[in-house]
Order: sequence, then structure tokens, then C-alpha cells
Amino acid sequence: MRKNTQAVLKAWLTKEAKGNRGDSISTDGNTIYSYNTAIVVRTPNHSKVIAELNRLGYPCTQKSFVDATINRTKYSSTTSGQQNSILAYFKANDMSFNEGYRIPIGTTTRGLYLAPLLQIG
Repeated sequence: MRKNTQAVLKAWLTKEAKGNRGDSISTDGNTIYSYNTAIVVRTPNHSKVIAELNRLGYPCTQKSFVDATINRTKYSSTTSGQQNSILAYFKANDMSFNEGYRIPIGTTTRGLYLAPLLQIG
């Protein structure tokens, strides 16, 4: 894992910010961004998400939730390297996660955590 990816992942795991949005990789402590696209988002407060999904007409229960959602859409070799390193860390540390695919470039936190649940990813 590259040093900058490792530093950002470490910050994300401790809910700290590292870098600036638009950098090749950064985090606000909740979401990891590759440039301006969310590539990992911590699962938010489950009860709020469940309520929002149910309000939107997508039946959802607590068992739908995991530690994080990883955006697996291919954008560039830099982003793919970041995604693969983070995915390997999650697997090695037995973290549960969803994977989202076909996520538009520029997607933010909300779009990334909803995508796999709505099965648009």
C-alpha cells in the first residue's frame, strides 16, 4: 500500500481528517475521496438511513448494513490502486463492506452509501 493511501486509511479508521478534497486521496474522517469522488464511506447512523430508504419506498432493515461501502468503479490507475489497497486491508482485517459499481465520477458520501442498497451500483 502506498504511503499516502496508508496515511489516509489510518486517519479514516480513527475518524480524523487527512489531506484536502481534490488531492489524489483524502478523508474527512467519514469518507475517503480519490480526487473528488467518494471511494469509501463509513456506514452512517443506521436508523436514519433505514428511515430514509423506507421513506423512498425501498424496504430496508438493520441486517442490510455493514462497516463501510467501497466504490469499485474503475476511473484511473491511481484510483484503482487506492481501491484495491483499501479492499485488501478490509479483507485482511475481517471488516464487512458493500461494493458499489457504476458510480458516477464526483459522487459524494450520500450517493455512495445508498448505491449498493438501492442496487444501482
